[in-house]
Amino acid sequence: MLKDEAIEEIRTVREQISEQYEHDVTRFLNHYRELDKKYQQRPISKTTPKHQQTHNEPVGRTEDKKSNIR
Repeated sequence: MLKDEAIEEIRTVREQISEQYEHDVTRFLNHYRELDKKYQQRPISKTTPKHQQTHNEPVGRTEDKKSNIR
């Protein structure tokens, strides 16, 4: 079986993170919960997510309106 470099890198980083928290999942999760609290007011993006956008045009493929003018 060939070793995939990306998979090996992911496994290496995962092991380093695990060691950083002494292989304790609770410590790991608590750390990220604290980060979540710390940055909860921080905006993720300056744009509106697509699922929150409203459009007046129909969903699906729309043709160029100029091409319909004769």
